[in-house]
Amino acid sequence: MALSTYSELKAAVADWLNRDDLTAVIPTFIALAEAEFNRRLRTQRMLSRAVASVASEYADLPDNFLQMRSLHLRAMLIRRLEFVTPANFLDLADAGVAGEPRCFTVLGSQIRFAPAPVGSTVELVYFSKIPALSDAAPANWLLDMAPELYLHATLSHSAPYLREDQRVTGWKQLAEDQIAQINETDKRAAFNAGPLTMRTAGPTP
Repeated sequence: MALSTYSELKAAVADWLNRDDLTAVIPTFIALAEAEFNRRLRTQRMLSRAVASVASEYADLPDNFLQMRSLHLRAMLIRRLEFVTPANFLDLADAGVAGEPRCFTVLGSQIRFAPAPVGSTVELVYFSKIPALSDAAPANWLLDMAPELYLHATLSHSAPYLREDQRVTGWKQLAEDQIAQINETDKRAAFNAGPLTMRTAGPTP
């Protein structure tokens, strides 16, 4: 059975479950699997970039934000801003002082800068949510790359309905192994993608 679209995934899950009474809740199983992916997967494919003009101490994060990778101030010289934990932020922030930001923290769905910018441009690189599957959006990059992960993770979230079915344990383990493998493969690929070094032929002095 092909497994490249939302409808094909739902059909495959129904076929594996072999339960006619669960068809209506399969979309919920898929949504739960996607929530798990967003918590546990961190790959280069999830990186997004946004550029914003900020003129106050607080700025809203993108709607699809999961985790910050880097934040840079774009001025005459591009400079990386230092991340500070919320607990330590007040020790570094000067209340009411405006200027060129030096550090930031993340509070809920907002970024807080210090000093408060008066008109700065920042560029953030962040891990973004995996686009959710739906009838209107029947495919995404993860389903294309790892359809077996989508299938096994979705099946594992049927546990409350299957109770003591031993298949659930196997599906859950398969999904966990596949998530770990994707993360590890991506980590190796990022590590090996360093700058090329030119070597001159001949004896080494």
